[in-house]
Amino acid sequence: MKKTFKRELGLVMFLWLVYITETKEIQLVSTLAPPIFLYIAFAMGADVYSKLQQPGSRPSNRRWTERGSEHASREDEQPDDRQL
Repeated sequence: MKKTFKRELGLVMFLWLVYITETKEIQLVSTLAPPIFLYIAFAMGADVYSKLQQPGSRPSNRRWTERGSEHASREDEQPDDRQL
């Protein structure tokens, strides 16, 4: 997989926005904030999506061939401590 540095650039842009907030006028901050936050959201979303598309990241269901309701012994695994 090729590293694209989207998340790192998003972090740098956020830190830059914090710096601008402290040193510059509010009009500049209000102009720059929406595109920066949209980029950060895209970068994080694209990172999560790319991790979900990797072949080794999906859980295999080979271990469980039955439905959970078909396990009769599941009732005894965790006792019910609630008071009625």
